[in-house]
Amino acid sequence: MEPSSLLSVVVVIAGTAALAAIAAAEAALERANDVRIRALAARGNRQAQRIATTVEQPGRYLGTITAARVLVASLVISLLAYLGADRHGPFRGAVGYGMAGGALIAMVQMAVGMVVARAPEYAALKLSGVAVATRRAFAVPAVVLGLPAALAARSIRLVTPEPETDILALVEREEAEGGVEEQERRMIRGVIALEDKTAREIMVPRIDVAAVDITATVGEVAAVVTERGFSRVPVYRESIDDIVGIVYAKDLLRAMADGGKDRPIRELVREAYFIPESKRLDELLTEMQARRTHMAIVVDEYGGTAGIVTIEDLLEEIVGEIEDEYDVARPAVEVISPDEVVLDASTSTDALRELFGVEVESEDFDTIGGFLIHHLGRLPAVGDEVEVDGLTLRVLSMSGRRVRRLRISRQRSREPEEVAAT
Repeated sequence: MEPSSLLSVVVVIAGTAALAAIAAAEAALERANDVRIRALAARGNRQAQRIATTVEQPGRYLGTITAARVLVASLVISLLAYLGADRHGPFRGAVGYGMAGGALIAMVQMAVGMVVARAPEYAALKLSGVAVATRRAFAVPAVVLGLPAALAARSIRLVTPEPETDILALVEREEAEGGVEEQERRMIRGVIALEDKTAREIMVPRIDVAAVDITATVGEVAAVVTERGFSRVPVYRESIDDIVGIVYAKDLLRAMADGGKDRPIRELVREAYFIPESKRLDELLTEMQARRTHMAIVVDEYGGTAGIVTIEDLLEEIVGEIEDEYDVARPAVEVISPDEVVLDASTSTDALRELFGVEVESEDFDTIGGFLIHHLGRLPAVGDEVEVDGLTLRVLSMSGRRVRRLRISRQRSREPEEVAAT
């Protein structure tokens, strides 16, 4: 056998092995449960961290691995056709060997797919190195090969409505025909809206969070839990900005039953789950389900504690109000007249648009109380007023330095005869 032919055989064997590994990685990543992979990554699993982004965004990263598989398969078939042409002629040998190569590739991909299907998460973790190496090695060829498809997809998106629009249109049509009830429609809208909201918008602010110092005893914390009715309480060291974990009421009960009233609470502290204020609610719900945790500590951009989010807060966004231990009794918005309302200062600024048609867009605040303080320029006091965008906002009550209730009235221009009289 000539050296060139021998080299081709070696490359074919190596290419087939590489193809099997790439095909296995692709099949594993396609079938792997993204929630399990993200949960493992969050717990520090290095292999899961390598492939977490691939599993979360398969359309973006799996295309590179698919392109690599196609290119390697093409190389193997081409080399087999070359060997066939060299030994049996340009037509019969090339076609025969090429068809044999295609059959070989199909069987290899089928075999690895069947093996991977038995334990896709395990296979994905073991092949994480192959996936990462393939993505890096074939990034440029994948972009070149995927350019026509990307342009076509962009053209399609220009004329295709968003999936959420299709779903809502379908739901509204079914509701009109009696197939979907109003409550079900609200729940579907709530699920879709999760991806547009962040933890900052629904969190319990730090001023309302009851937390305990890590130097406290089991008995002291149990008293807080009993008095406030909490099922879990954040634990801090020196300051609430340094949350070290969470203590569960059930752990306190066990400790009390064992006569451990004077035990330090640090022995019962469990790991806390920290998230940024910008965390999307759909991602947060998925991660909290995967971690089987009911509370997340929201951290601001400076690393301090901004508040907490519970699983009940997330479910409320879907099914409506659920009473939990961190809910504060808030009276409904009182509509005094079409031009005047009394409401809680923690009400979202969206209410200004719904009630008065006033649009408020700012990253500095989310509530009407924050809107007032922003324009007042100082800490408010009862009786303070501010006029902005045709509205008058007046502070009715406060709790410490926090605004509780506001009166908002629309400024109406005076009638011509009133102006003349003045």
